[in-house]
Amino acid sequence: QPEFIQNLDLIKYMLLTPLLFSVAVIDFKENIIPNRLLLTMAEIGLLLTFIYGISDINLAMDMLLGMLVGTVIFGILTLLGRLVSGKDAMGMGDVKLMAALGLFFGSSNILAISIISFLLGAIISIILSKKRKIDDYIPFGPFIVIAAYISIFVPFSAILFVLLKVFTLGLYKV
Repeated sequence: QPEFIQNLDLIKYMLLTPLLFSVAVIDFKENIIPNRLLLTMAEIGLLLTFIYGISDINLAMDMLLGMLVGTVIFGILTLLGRLVSGKDAMGMGDVKLMAALGLFFGSSNILAISIISFLLGAIISIILSKKRKIDDYIPFGPFIVIAAYISIFVPFSAILFVLLKVFTLGLYKV
């Protein structure tokens, strides 16, 4: 690509892809996301944020804001889940995963990833509720990973359009 940032986007997603795949597989099998994996993801994200900041400080600030937004959304939901149910409704690995992903995707995309992952989680949980007990733990990391892959391959404008159609029950007009 002629512009440096476009090449950096490709490199960023090439680095992120195996990390996300590892997160999904490990969380699905072991019900835990290793801290070393999340720290590696965050370190790469911070390095890329610094590199983006050299060419566009606003883009770097958006990526840092994405880290904050991802942490706050999932942190609050984790704390509320503990207060309401008296047990862990969501693990801290999911919170750390969203913080690391915020560095890769920025604030608006991390919001979309949050919403898509909750929609996917709700749909799959409803389907699995016939086969599992209500107290069974369903790892949430794979839903976050699928939502991140959707955000990589689908433009944000298309994601926003679909989410607006879903949440307004089709009443949203262009």
